[in-house]
Amino acid sequence: MRAPPPPTRLWNRDFTLLWQGQLLSQAGTQLHELALGLWVVERGLSATVLGLLLFASAFPSCILGPLGGALADRHSRKRILVTCDLLFGVLGLILAIAFFTVPQATLLLLGLLFVNRIAASLINALFWPTVSAMTPDLVPRASIGRANAANLAASEGGKLGGRALAGIAYTALGMPLLMLLDGISFLASAASETFIREPERPRGTCERPPLWHDMLDGFRFVWRWRSLRAVTIVAAAFHWFLAPLMVLLPFYTQQADFLDTTPAWLGFLFAGFGAGLIGGFLLLAWGQARWPRFVSISIPAQLLTGLGIAALALIREPPLAFVALLVSGLGLGIVINAIYTTLQLSLPESVRGRALSLIGTLCTMIMPLAYAVSGLATDAIGGRIDLVFAVCGGGMIALGLGGLAVPALRGFLTGHPEAVIPPAHSTAALDRAARDPES
Repeated sequence: MRAPPPPTRLWNRDFTLLWQGQLLSQAGTQLHELALGLWVVERGLSATVLGLLLFASAFPSCILGPLGGALADRHSRKRILVTCDLLFGVLGLILAIAFFTVPQATLLLLGLLFVNRIAASLINALFWPTVSAMTPDLVPRASIGRANAANLAASEGGKLGGRALAGIAYTALGMPLLMLLDGISFLASAASETFIREPERPRGTCERPPLWHDMLDGFRFVWRWRSLRAVTIVAAAFHWFLAPLMVLLPFYTQQADFLDTTPAWLGFLFAGFGAGLIGGFLLLAWGQARWPRFVSISIPAQLLTGLGIAALALIREPPLAFVALLVSGLGLGIVINAIYTTLQLSLPESVRGRALSLIGTLCTMIMPLAYAVSGLATDAIGGRIDLVFAVCGGGMIALGLGGLAVPALRGFLTGHPEAVIPPAHSTAALDRAARDPES
């Protein structure tokens, strides 16, 4: 197939196909994940069990993330995306069959869920670095910030729709049909991605080094620059404090000591958080297009995220909890888009997949441990979910205030790539070395 012409606008055919695929698959995934939390509560299982399921969902991906980025830099990114979505779809259909045939076999279904979550996490290790690496190839350079906002909005828009419907759909349809919808959504995403025209990428003139060598180069690239290293560490700590929200919100909505409301409200609360994320993505993209310095809003946005989580410790009314999560999501969306845009504008194409996957791995590898620890800790302190939310929100606020005191972190969050990456001549040299190991 002949390579497509260079993109001249954001909403071209190839980027639109990628975008709509993410929207479809994320909607199905959120139906799955929120139904999973409600199923755990319905079967009388503990927060520890849900925390361990989420641990299984994330840990393998964190460990193998750098490998996924290295493969994305070597092989057809389109083929990787289509293959991953097909595998996701098959996993969803297998679960649907199990829930249809043996709906009361709790231990068997729980075992299958653990196997499913581990397998999906292994596929994610390849899928998401490929999406991040491919996006800048499909849009004009000047539109990368808006493309990130659109991609993140598609991801969160799918989550928003899935979360808003999950509680109602779980009651109306049940777990088997929700698993079936999850599988179908991934197959539809794979069909959309099949029609993407992938740009040709330069290849080195010499035999490429072993895969582990590419992974090590990505690690050196990230770790060599002190400011980028500091940003990655702070972001990982931020993820640690955010992770308990996923584990504890199903219990927070259902238990009499807290919101004591219907399953539908779990979906609405997660939807509020997702709506805030989308608002943050779009607000930053809109502001940057008009005032380049608007990206500085990402600094107070860190504090906003922590305040929203901490407020949950005092809230006992579902509408107020919705507002707190909306505000928290808004702050987080601004921060995420600022970080992604700065990195994608700055990283050389030949190491982009490796660097982004390694940064993502270092930021998220702490979340599986946080999932497990938050469930265990909550059970150990007598179910004091309010205390856990207070500690997590306070930790986010402390990280935001601490970041303001470090010049390199301030530079990164205000959109100054020179505070994050090497000077242009060093980047060019690294780019040449990555393309041709003997240069």
